[in-house]
Amino acid sequence: MPDPADRPVGGRAIAREAVRASLSDAARELFEQHGIEATSVDMIASAAGVASRTFYRHFESKEGLAMAWLDDPGPAFRSALQDRPADEPIWTALRRAFDPVHEPGSRFAEQMWISAEMAESSPALMKRVRDRVFDWEVLMSEVILERLPEPRSPRDAELLAAWALSALRVAFERWRDAGDHALDQLASRLDEAFDAATTLLGPGPS
Repeated sequence: MPDPADRPVGGRAIAREAVRASLSDAARELFEQHGIEATSVDMIASAAGVASRTFYRHFESKEGLAMAWLDDPGPAFRSALQDRPADEPIWTALRRAFDPVHEPGSRFAEQMWISAEMAESSPALMKRVRDRVFDWEVLMSEVILERLPEPRSPRDAELLAAWALSALRVAFERWRDAGDHALDQLASRLDEAFDAATTLLGPGPS
C-alpha cells in the first residue's frame, strides 16, 4: 500500500489531517490493548497503514502524539461556554462548558487519561500538560470576562477560569480512581464538583 506521505505535495496537504487522525486512532487502540510502555512507534505506524518515517513527520514521539490530544479540549470548552445563554448563572455556564468531555462518542476523557498517565512518570511531560491547561484557562477567561457585569475585572475572570478547571481536574481524578469509568459517571463527578464550588465560593457575580 502506498504511503500517503509519498503523494504529490497537493495530495499530502489534503491527506495530512487524515494521516494524523489515523495515527491518533491507532495509538489510542494500541495503548488500550497493550499499555503505553509496550506500544512502540513502529506498532502505531503499522496499525495506521503508514511507514514509521511518516509518523515522525507528524509527531516527535508517541508521547508527543498524546500531548497533541490536549490541543483540542480548550477550544471545545471555549465554544461550549460561548454558546451558553448570557443570563445563565456563571457556575451553571462553566459546568456546561465541560459537557464536551462526556458527550456520547467523545474521545476527550480517554485522551486526557492517557496524557495524564504519561505525564505522571515524566516531569517534562507534566510541564507540557500544565502549560496546555493554562492555555485552556486563558481561552475560558476571555469568554468569562464578556459575561461578567460591569465593571468587568480580568482578575475575576481568570480566577473563575482557574477554579472551574480545578473542579474539572478534581472530578476527573475521582472518576479515574473509581471503578466505573462510564462517561455518565464522569458527568456525575463534574456535577458534584461544581455543586461543591457553588457552595464553597458562592453563586458568583450576577
